[in-house]
Amino acid sequence: MTNQDIFSLWSQINTDILVFLGRPSVQLQLAVVIVAVLAAAVLGRAAQNWWRVRYRHQIKEAGFGQRLIYYLVFHLVSGFLAVAFIQLAKVILAGQGARTGLIDSLLRLVVLYLMLKAALAVAVALGDIRGIQKYQTTLIIPLFVVIIGVQFLYIFIRSDQLANVPVFNLFDNTVTLSALFLITAGFYLWVVGIYALGQGIHFLATHYGSADPGSTQATLTLLRYLLIIIGLGYVLYRLNFNTTTIAAISGGLSVGVGFALSTILSNFVSGILLLFERTLRPGDIIEFNGELSTVDLITIRSIRVRTLDNVEKIIPNSEFVTSSFTTYTGKSRHVRIKLLVGASYDDDYRQVMQTLLEIAAAHPNVMRDPAPDVRVENFGDFSIDYYLYVWIANPLLSGRVKNELHQSILDAFADKGITIPFPTATQMVQFADKA
Repeated sequence: MTNQDIFSLWSQINTDILVFLGRPSVQLQLAVVIVAVLAAAVLGRAAQNWWRVRYRHQIKEAGFGQRLIYYLVFHLVSGFLAVAFIQLAKVILAGQGARTGLIDSLLRLVVLYLMLKAALAVAVALGDIRGIQKYQTTLIIPLFVVIIGVQFLYIFIRSDQLANVPVFNLFDNTVTLSALFLITAGFYLWVVGIYALGQGIHFLATHYGSADPGSTQATLTLLRYLLIIIGLGYVLYRLNFNTTTIAAISGGLSVGVGFALSTILSNFVSGILLLFERTLRPGDIIEFNGELSTVDLITIRSIRVRTLDNVEKIIPNSEFVTSSFTTYTGKSRHVRIKLLVGASYDDDYRQVMQTLLEIAAAHPNVMRDPAPDVRVENFGDFSIDYYLYVWIANPLLSGRVKNELHQSILDAFADKGITIPFPTATQMVQFADKA
């Protein structure tokens, strides 16, 4: 059947399905399973509502074990009822001498559904609600649909026949139905599954372990793209692409879209360098183009940063490789703030320095170690200039800390009679003598 095209195969499958569904034994088994599933859904929903009302207030403060039991019962009750009802129907039909082969096949799908729901329950109990809501629609449901579709088709045709059906030719290579599935649905599920696994590992490592979020994210990003490249290589292998074919494709693309590809390739290589060198990590505080921001996400193409105004910016990776930037969290998040303060020559410099140290020591965001420091910096034309040096643990607070220290200095100087001088000018007017 290797020479049979996809259209004749589809016609054969349609015919087989109609013949299969026309059998009384098949109709009986389908009806029994449908009734069992509907009954389990109705009773399961009622049980879920009762379970939620009874324990929803207690589960908020419960530990992981109690949350796991709660969510397992909540998510699996309908599935377990369906399995129980289907098994009961199978026993009854078998006792009457009826066939139950289709029930066995459908029961395996229900068990698989239970396994997926159990995985969901564990993830919800761990606390990653947002990730579960995202990947339930992008990964779990499509995966379940694919498995059901494949199992359904295998009922009517042998797996080797289905996999080897030729669909079209690509660069003198015959693309079979199995290869087409791998390069479309298979590769999609592979990529989304890698992202889901990475997010799950990151959540567990940072919430239930002591791993650094930035380093963990950078490592997982590297592994993610490595696995994607491996998957892409397997896709090319299944398409029977050899090195000559790949070289021909690459040559054609380089002529047609060389400029666009060069930009993409530059950002790709820059992203690899940034991840390997760990120059930047999610959570780092940087100053780029004169603007302070926090690194939110590093991808293979760009870096997403968030400014102090809560504005997200997408910056190509190549910008961070070819341009200079300042990072405040390379090895330590501690930064020093320098404040210039002027006081009158008439004021005791010892009192001025002691007052500045007291102001710094009283601020809650100023670190005790290293301790604040005051230095006489310059003898100006109108004032003695002092520098107050303080250390803070969060660079994002530097603007607020400066503002609060300036206000405290104004209040303290006013209370102690310390003068902050300002430039003055004396204008001399000379009148000419009258003749």
